[in-house]
Parts: sequence; C-alpha cells; structure tokens
Amino acid sequence: MKEIRVDVTDSTQTLAKRLSHIIEGDFIVIAKTQYKGYGRYGRKWFSPEGGLWATLTIRNISIEKLTMMPMIAGIAAAETLQKYINIHVKLKWPNDLIIGDKKIGGILCEAEIEEEKVKNMFIGIGVNINISERELLKELKDKATSLMIETNKTHNINEILFEIVNKIYSLMNEKSEKIIEKWKAHDYLAGRKVKISLEGQTLIGRTKINSDGSLTIITESGEEYRLYSNRIERVDILNS
Repeated sequence: MKEIRVDVTDSTQTLAKRLSHIIEGDFIVIAKTQYKGYGRYGRKWFSPEGGLWATLTIRNISIEKLTMMPMIAGIAAAETLQKYINIHVKLKWPNDLIIGDKKIGGILCEAEIEEEKVKNMFIGIGVNINISERELLKELKDKATSLMIETNKTHNINEILFEIVNKIYSLMNEKSEKIIEKWKAHDYLAGRKVKISLEGQTLIGRTKINSDGSLTIITESGEEYRLYSNRIERVDILNS
C-alpha cells in the first residue's frame, strides 16, 4: 500500500480526497499535525504533533458493506488501543473512542459512490497518543485524554496505526453478525439513557445496535426509531 507522509496538512481526509484522483489502489495519508482537522459535521478536531492523524483510502467496497465500515474501523481502533492500556476502551456510536468517560479519538468515514458502488471509502483515524495533559486545550481537559496521559509513557504511533489498518482489512472479511458482536463488547451506550439530536428532532431513551450497523432508540413511551449515522448530530449520555 502506498504511504503519503507529510509533516503538516490541512486535513488528512481532505488531502486523501485530492490524491484519490491521481493515485491508484488503496493508500494511506499520514500527518504529524493538521491545521484544519475535522470530524462529523465539519466539527474542528484539535490535531497537535504527538497524535495519530491519518486517512486510509479503500477502493471498490461493496455497497452492502457501507454502513458497517464506521463500526469496523471503530472496533479495529478500540481493539488495538486495548493492547496498550488496562482500562476498557469503549465505542460511542457512531464514531467516538472513549476511555473512562473521556474521548481519546474518533473515526470519520466518508464515501464517494458512483453507479451504486463505493468508489472511494475515506476512513479518517484520529487518536490522541503522545499528547500530554498540559498540551490539551483548556476546554478539552475535562472531555479528552490520551494514551500517554492514561499510561504515563510514550508509544510508537506508526506501530499503533498499522495495527489498526491491518485489523480493518481483517474485519472487512468478517460476517456482519461477528462485527455486531465485537461492537457490543465495547458499546459505551449499552444500558444508558441517552439524548440523540438529529435534524430538527431530539429523542430520549435507550438504544440497541442493529444487524446493519444502524441504531434503534426506544423512547420512554415505547416508540422505536431506527437511526443511521449520517442523520445524527449529537449523542449525549443522561445521568438517569
């Protein structure tokens, strides 16, 4: 697989999209830092040196696999990080990596679809690895953490990245049932009361993961809503 490494870029996701028109086959873009890193809905992503900032571009995925890719990438990241830390790494649907109650990373999957086929799948992987507590932005200190903060030591970013990438390819060969089973082992929302915000609507209830990677929320009145990640603006945990 071709690797494109840069010291700084606007966003590995944006760079991968530009390069997809001139590079053949699967490839990965890796940056030491990003100045316009972003997550879902274009939310700014703090990306200092010491983090894992990369976008894996995979070609010609079947349309049936599309809704499962965020889960596959999330599981790959969670299982990899789990090797380096004793605390259980959780997955907050649809794309957050959680340690304790703090975010350590996230996955951003964006697809280019052409004639009912996924021409390009861009898998953005952002994980706080060797970032100290003093390097975190003030507004992130209560919400975010890093592998260094949790383990009190530095880690090989490249090694972690390619463990994640290899797991993604391996999990792509698994049946959907196995993917769902693995997700449930890391499910941060399981058994919790949540508030989900989507276009012009707020839903409160408890959730379950469906066989296609979507989420069903069961409200307190017993109504069920099946939700896909592209509609979700925000997921919040409620205390009760």
